Amino acid sequence: MGLATAPDDVIFDYAVEQRTAIITADSDFAQMLALRRADTPSVVQMRHVAELSPDDHAALLVANLPALVPELEKGVIASLSPDRLRVRDLPIR
Repeated sequence: MGLATAPDDVIFDYAVEQRTAIITADSDFAQMLALRRADTPSVVQMRHVAELSPDDHAALLVANLPALVPELEKGVIASLSPDRLRVRDLPIR
């Protein structure tokens, strides 16, 4: 999609337009959600995964998708780490 090197605001706006979630290790998207008081897009923030391989990142996400998908469809920010999943409804108050 050409977004690998895009600025965060371009990625954010793209996700809103395409009605898709953002999966990231970047904490800036949570801040953008709060500052914009936005209820979309949903964001999955991968935490404590720097030492994991890309395959392990994918496996962690796939293992948690059954719990995440219904939440992502309604608008949430999820914090996902190897030992924890936390979900918070949007907009952030």
